[in-house]
Amino acid sequence: MTLKRFSAGQTLYLQGDDSPGIYCIESGLIGLRRSDEKGNSALLRLAKTGDMLGYRSVRQACPQHNTAEVLADAKVSSIESGKIRWLISRSRVLHDHLFQKALQDLDRTEACCAELLTSGLKERLLNLLLDLHDTCVDRHQVDQSRFELPIQKKDIAALLGTSPAALSRVISLLERDGDVSLKGRQISITKHVGDQRMMAEDRYVA
Repeated sequence: MTLKRFSAGQTLYLQGDDSPGIYCIESGLIGLRRSDEKGNSALLRLAKTGDMLGYRSVRQACPQHNTAEVLADAKVSSIESGKIRWLISRSRVLHDHLFQKALQDLDRTEACCAELLTSGLKERLLNLLLDLHDTCVDRHQVDQSRFELPIQKKDIAALLGTSPAALSRVISLLERDGDVSLKGRQISITKHVGDQRMMAEDRYVA
């Protein structure tokens, strides 16, 4: 595999491109965006460290369904489609691994759909902001609560299945309650918000 560094604003591949290969994210944040015939686009999901991209197009031998945008500086390992197809044809283990990866991604998609149907917008937004914090915060900075949002509000709204207007209202409520502070794209999340999620996760595990 080849390891490359990408800066925010670059793309790994474009929607409609022939499958270039498989990408494994070592660090950073990648956004998957899809456009329609009229030029409208939406951010479908975020891919983080440990995620694999492009493997479905390789297995199906079809063009890319989405554009992969680099949202935060990333290190990505890749292997060309021809090489990976050659390996798959000779390795049952690799074939089974990609099949299991497809099932895991399907489970994650279903979990996201369930969250849209069962969780309130405030809870979904806080969970997304905390995930972005974990990915984007600079571990060497003094204020660990502050970071820059790597995506625009309209894309956050799309990820959460809501409108920009509804998102703005919830952000205002969170700022009023002291949960977050947002100035431009600079955001701070209070410590008690993260503590509450950790407590909820501990209860779930227990």
